[in-house]
Amino acid sequence: MKTKVMLAFSLLLLLVAKGTEGQTYGRATFNIRGITGYITFMPQPNNRMMIMSNISGTNANHHWHVHLLPVDGSLPPAMRCSNDLIGGHFDPLGAVVSLGSNYSMYCNPNNQSACEVGDLSGKVGPLTSGVRNYNETTGELVLFGVNGIIGRSIKIHGTEDVCATIVSSTELNGSPTITMLKAAFIYPVGGVVYMRQVMGESAVIFGKLYWVNNSSSTMNHPWSIRMNKPSQYYREGNCNNLGSVVSDLGSRHRTISISNAPQPYYAWSFFFQDPTLNLTDPANGGSLVINFNSSNNVLACAPLVQVETLSVAAINRFTASQSSRFASTLVTTGYSPSGLRVFSSAIAPNSLCKNEFSAGRPRIYNPHSAPPLDGSEGTPDRYPVGNFSIKYRRFSPSGSRVTELPIHGHETISGHSLGSMRMGSSGMTHSCSSLWPQYPSGAEVRMAKATFNSTVTGAIYFIQRRFGDGVLGMTHIMVDIWYTNPSTAQTSGHKWHIHERPPQEGVRCVDAIGGHFNPFNVDLNNNYSTECTPFAPLRCESGDLSGKHPKLSISAASPTRPTYTYVDNNLHLWGPANYSIIGRSIGLHSTAGPLFDCGPITEIVFSSRNRTIMFSYDANFDRTTFATQLTRNARTASPSDVLILDQEMTTDSSGNTGCVSATVRTVGGSTEDADDMLNSLEIPDSAGCTSSPPSSSALMLPSLFLILFSVLLVIAGAI
Repeated sequence: MKTKVMLAFSLLLLLVAKGTEGQTYGRATFNIRGITGYITFMPQPNNRMMIMSNISGTNANHHWHVHLLPVDGSLPPAMRCSNDLIGGHFDPLGAVVSLGSNYSMYCNPNNQSACEVGDLSGKVGPLTSGVRNYNETTGELVLFGVNGIIGRSIKIHGTEDVCATIVSSTELNGSPTITMLKAAFIYPVGGVVYMRQVMGESAVIFGKLYWVNNSSSTMNHPWSIRMNKPSQYYREGNCNNLGSVVSDLGSRHRTISISNAPQPYYAWSFFFQDPTLNLTDPANGGSLVINFNSSNNVLACAPLVQVETLSVAAINRFTASQSSRFASTLVTTGYSPSGLRVFSSAIAPNSLCKNEFSAGRPRIYNPHSAPPLDGSEGTPDRYPVGNFSIKYRRFSPSGSRVTELPIHGHETISGHSLGSMRMGSSGMTHSCSSLWPQYPSGAEVRMAKATFNSTVTGAIYFIQRRFGDGVLGMTHIMVDIWYTNPSTAQTSGHKWHIHERPPQEGVRCVDAIGGHFNPFNVDLNNNYSTECTPFAPLRCESGDLSGKHPKLSISAASPTRPTYTYVDNNLHLWGPANYSIIGRSIGLHSTAGPLFDCGPITEIVFSSRNRTIMFSYDANFDRTTFATQLTRNARTASPSDVLILDQEMTTDSSGNTGCVSATVRTVGGSTEDADDMLNSLEIPDSAGCTSSPPSSSALMLPSLFLILFSVLLVIAGAI
């Protein structure tokens, strides 16, 4: 019976498509919280809209509505469908305001014009599972135009609400050129405005702005696109000389409001479709400017920059890319999903790779604490982010579009590690490598680290790229610190901040390093502690790392200690000294509150050239042992002077399996001295791997995060 119903629905779609040949439709596709299927909007003659649904995973009747904003897929599944994030019901004609408490009395399928434009329950009745058709007859529900629904979202209400963005058939069925820009405001206004356009369709503009300097909410702000870009380090006075107005968005749409706080998000959000804006025109790539209420005086400005497609790659035949936090992820790999895992730590040395797999789910990357389901119990969001084996059925060699694998956003897989396993002639082999960004040509890379050698040992690393037009990318942060005293157990809940000054010899941290790094004068009173969150990082001090990211855990001394990675969009290694973190420090707080350790932030400068070596794999050695052995053999004062750039399980030139290939490089000193030091080491012949592990020779397994940063530089072509 179900097959017959599906066939009938397919025939209906074919007939509708034939009757509207060449006509664009809209569709929202669901694959979240146990609900799968799609809802299609097909324009009909006489301004009517046919709504076709094919929904599985529920037997109930559901309220359903079009909401103001698109879905941000980088957010945890449990929160991304809240009204705080996708806005309220789409009601551009003010039906609720007009009818007030009588709304439910007048809004019904026999009186559709009394309903909100997006109130599908009121207009056509509840949504039911299976294949269904509904007819909207008011002419108010349209794909494009001032009140168009393309780019907005649909929410299906239930015990667990689900939502999906409505996209056009042009985007669904082809590979159109898609342009996406963003303007990130820092001071005195915070927040991000996005502009997105599928070639040949209207542009959509959406976002929310809020004060960061304790101002009250304000309304009626003119806004426009200007010809020139401002400085990326704007505070006061940098919005001069932005050129002429290219697009007066306030006159074309309406003026915008600025909230006194980031939350609730929907209260001051805005969304517009703009059929006249061409985002591919270079003139629209200057700046977004906000004026004071009804005046020509500039309040705030931000450069309009391309939202970069982020890509990660691992040496074991895996790449993934995501064009924005609102898009799916494209995975290309030669592996089956059953052979892949993303682990919670950064790169796991091959000495520990097999143990990562045998340790099982506790090591799998699981940022939103999904339960460890073992079968086909649900949609991809039901499983840990890193558990590919049960989350995805198969990968196409030409690439597969998947959800719940974020590369944008603070739950990114970037900076973690990918484990793969495959069956070879000699049995199962395991390989682990860093999952790290690929850089476009022309990108420069800068690296820095905060070094700790007192109560805490280790380092916190930073890397940021700068593109050819001067635009700065996100900063990746990697944490690899542990207690110096080997008897101290791991502790959690430590606040961490970037402070204004570096430490001084013989002076306590609390007396030497100054206040938190706050170059944009973010207001620290008036609900700062609740408004500064990972979901509103521009409301935070630049240096408030525990406000923008989780509080730190400090590990016990162990070769298998956990490591942590984060992404920050308001932390600079480039630019004027008063905006850069280089030359400052990181302060660590005890769980009780006071500072108890600090480390200076210095730029990392590489000295030697790369050298690739091979050795036989053995599961019984670890990075701490090798670091000690290498320091004993090499003419270097510190184990961190020699780095492993990356590793992989491989086959040598003689066909021997079970080999490890590693690339070595050094930090500090002159290039000549560094090369001499590497040449003096007892390194196995790089043409083949040895019959035993190099127990007293060349290889060390250093701080994991410095490995990762080095990989970034290799990919960028910067070393």
